[in-house]
Amino acid sequence: MDQKPILGLLLGNSAGVGPELVAMLAKKDYYKEFCRPVIIGDVRMLEHGLKTVDCRIPYYTIRNLDECDWTKGYPVLDLADQDPEKVEFGKATKYCGESDLRQLDTAIDLCRRGLIEGFVFGPFHKGAMKMAGMHDESEHTYLAHAFELTTPFCEVNMMDDLMTVRTTSHIPISEVSANINETTLREAIELAQITGQRDTIIAGIEAQQQQAQVEIDQIRAQAEQVIAEAEEAAKQRDDVLAEVATQRSEIEKIAAEADKIVAQKEALEADIAKEKEEMEAKRKEDEDQMESKRKEYDEQMKAYEEQ
Repeated sequence: MDQKPILGLLLGNSAGVGPELVAMLAKKDYYKEFCRPVIIGDVRMLEHGLKTVDCRIPYYTIRNLDECDWTKGYPVLDLADQDPEKVEFGKATKYCGESDLRQLDTAIDLCRRGLIEGFVFGPFHKGAMKMAGMHDESEHTYLAHAFELTTPFCEVNMMDDLMTVRTTSHIPISEVSANINETTLREAIELAQITGQRDTIIAGIEAQQQQAQVEIDQIRAQAEQVIAEAEEAAKQRDDVLAEVATQRSEIEKIAAEADKIVAQKEALEADIAKEKEEMEAKRKEDEDQMESKRKEYDEQMKAYEEQ
C-alpha cells in the first residue's frame, strides 16, 4: 500500500450520484488495489453517500495531506462547503456547481504541488458549473486549460484492452457533424497514439520496477547474510575475549601467589642471615672467652713453675 500512488477521489456534484459511487466503491474496498486514496469534498456529502448505500467505512477528516494515515481508514480533505440541507437533489444549482469547481481547483493545486499523482471524480454537472462561473464547455476543457495543455485532449474511454477517443465531446448533437473534420480526426488519432505510447512506457517502467525489486530483494538477502555472519563473528570474538579474560584472571592469581612465595622466601632468607649473624657473634664470644681462660691458665702455670 505504501508504494501505491496517492490519488484524489472527488465526490462530484452533491445533487447527483457521485457521493454514492465513491461510497459504494469504498465499501467494496476497490481503491486499495490501485492507490492510496484521498477523498476530496464535504465530509457531510460523503456521509450522505454512505447512508444512501447503507454502508460504513473508517474515515477521518484532514486539513492537509501530511495528516494522511491509511492504516486508520480513508482520509477526507473536508472542503466544508456543502450543507446537505441546502442541496436540492437531482437539480442543477449554482450552490452545488461552486463545490464542483472548488473540488477541481483543490485537486489541480495538489497535482501541481506534487502532493497527489492524479485524481478521479464522481459525475459533475456542467450546467451547475457554468452557473457558478465556468466559461469552458466541460470539466475536461477546464482541466486542459488549468494544466496548460498544448497537445490534443478529450475523453479517453478504456476497458481492458479496448480504448476509444473522441473527435467531439459535450456539444449539442446538432453541432457534431460540423465539428468532425480533418483537424479533429488527426487530433483524436494523435491522442490515441500518445496514450498508447504512454501505456507502453508505463508497462516498461513497471517491468523495470519489478526487476529492480528483484535485485533489491537479492541485495537485502545478501545484506542479511552478511549481518548474520558479522553477528556470529562478533559472538565468537566475545567468546574469545571472555576466555582471555578468564585466563588473565588465573594468571593474575598465579602471579599473586608467586609474589607471596617470593616474599616468604625473602623473609626466610632474612631470618637465616640474622641467625647466622647471631651464631657468628656467639662463636666469637666463645673464642674470646677460651683465649682469656687459656691466658689465665698459662699465667698460673708460669707462676707455679717459678715457685
